Amino acid sequence: MGRYLIFFTIILFLGCSRSSNRYLFESSNLKIEKIGEHTYQHISYLNYNGNQVGCNGVFTIFGRDAVIIDSPTNEAATNELLDYINDNFQTNRTRAIPNHFHIDCTGGLRTMLDRGVVIYAYAKTIKLIEDRQLASEIKPFHPYLEMELGLPSDSGIMFNKYFGPAHTEDNIATYILPDSILFGGCMIKSLNAGKGNLADANTSQWSNTVKKMKSDMFGKAKIVVPGHGKSGGIELLDYTIQMFENNNKI
Repeated sequence: MGRYLIFFTIILFLGCSRSSNRYLFESSNLKIEKIGEHTYQHISYLNYNGNQVGCNGVFTIFGRDAVIIDSPTNEAATNELLDYINDNFQTNRTRAIPNHFHIDCTGGLRTMLDRGVVIYAYAKTIKLIEDRQLASEIKPFHPYLEMELGLPSDSGIMFNKYFGPAHTEDNIATYILPDSILFGGCMIKSLNAGKGNLADANTSQWSNTVKKMKSDMFGKAKIVVPGHGKSGGIELLDYTIQMFENNNKI
C-alpha cells in the first residue's frame, strides 16, 4: 500500500510542476516554454477587470549569464521562475529588465532584488514606478542598453531600446541574437487582440513607434513575443501598426 501511495504522490507532484510537450514547467502561477536555442517564454497571471490574464515575459541563457525580461506578476511566480533557472542552468549572474512600469512587468522586481538579481530599466520607467524605494535600487539606462552574454564558445547579444511612446510613455523593446527573438511587450498586440489597457497610452504615436521598430534591425526578428497572447512573426508589428494607424475599434 505504501508503495502505491508514494507512486501517486510523485504523479501529483509532477502534475503541479510539469506539463505536456509544450511547457517545460507549469504550475498555477507560472508556465515556461522554450522558444529559441537560448530563449524561453514565461507566462504568469494578473487579475484584470475580473479576468485572469496571461502576461508574457522572456528569459535567455548564455553560458553562466541569465537575463529576464519582465518579472512575473507576483512574488510566488517570480520565486518559481528563479528556482527554475537556478535548478536547470549553471548560471552565476542573473539580471532583469522590465519592459515598462506596469505591474505585469514589475510585480516581481522586489522579490528579484531580495534574491540578488541586478535590475536595469530605462530611466523613464524608473521615474514612473510608484514604489520609490524599489526604484532607487534599479540601475538606469538612457535610452539604449546592449548586453554581451556568455562566453566566446556560446555567446549572444541582447539589445534593449526605446523607440517612442505607445502602450506607455516608457515602453522599450528587446531583441535577442542569434535567436532572432523580439520581445515587444504590451506595445505589440497578438493577432486578433483588442487595444487593451489604454490608461497610460499614447495612441497618436503608437503606430509611428512600431514603424520605427520595424525599420530598425528589430524588424528582422523571426519570432515576436507580445505582452499578452500568442507569439508570431513580423505580422504582429503590422497588425499593431494598422490597429492604431487607422484608429480601428477592434
